[in-house]
Amino acid sequence: MVDGLLSAVPLVVGALIILLLGWIFGRILGGIVKRLVRRIRPSQYTAETPLEPAGEPDDDIAQSLGDLTKYVIYLLALLAVLDYLGIAIPGAFLAGIAGGAVQFVVAIAILIAGVAIGRVVGDLVANIVSGFGLTRHTRGTPLADATDSVGGIGHAAGKLAEYLIYFLALLIALDYAGISLPGVFLTNIAGGIVQIIVAAVILVAGIAIGRFVGDFVTTLVGGFGFDEYVRETPFENPTAAVGGVANAVGKTVEYLIYWLW
Repeated sequence: MVDGLLSAVPLVVGALIILLLGWIFGRILGGIVKRLVRRIRPSQYTAETPLEPAGEPDDDIAQSLGDLTKYVIYLLALLAVLDYLGIAIPGAFLAGIAGGAVQFVVAIAILIAGVAIGRVVGDLVANIVSGFGLTRHTRGTPLADATDSVGGIGHAAGKLAEYLIYFLALLIALDYAGISLPGVFLTNIAGGIVQIIVAAVILVAGIAIGRFVGDFVTTLVGGFGFDEYVRETPFENPTAAVGGVANAVGKTVEYLIYWLW
């Protein structure tokens, strides 16, 4: 019995050394990850997005990722000790832990990359669409207030592209993490997004055409000088209030196109 205890001493000492080294390396690597995350400031990539947290989240994120790294090293050290002591662990268990950890880390990385890419692409789309000056075609129309409330058509298009990329990144992250979504759900979402984009294009085209035809009709009718015939008549004040006969006819045609469109 004494010989057995003596022979077990090296194993116990070796196991304790492995645990101590795991604890040391876990603390060191956790601290390194924490400092790196604080320098990267991940919250800057989620500002003004659905993922934007309240307050100052960088310290919390750094602490969480540092602790995650630390405990993963602790777990690896424990598994190394069990292997050193000859305690068998099912391979499926180890594979499940390793696979789950990798999937979790990659899914988080996909989400962060999606947010960063969404911000860049959204700003690019906003700048491109704003360059066409589409917002000016909504001035004086029923959509003027709506477009102003979202910062203009360019800003709205940029936000739409940005949130679409966020959604795609979320789907990819969920798929990589092994969380499957019903095919019908994805089909309905994709169909809805296409319908929204097509409807927006049709609406903008209708506004542009209505404004163009309305201005053309105003110019055409204005050439006939109908305002001369309503001076000093009961119609003089009403026509002046709407900017003249030509402007009234042009606006009527413009709004009629909006309605028919």
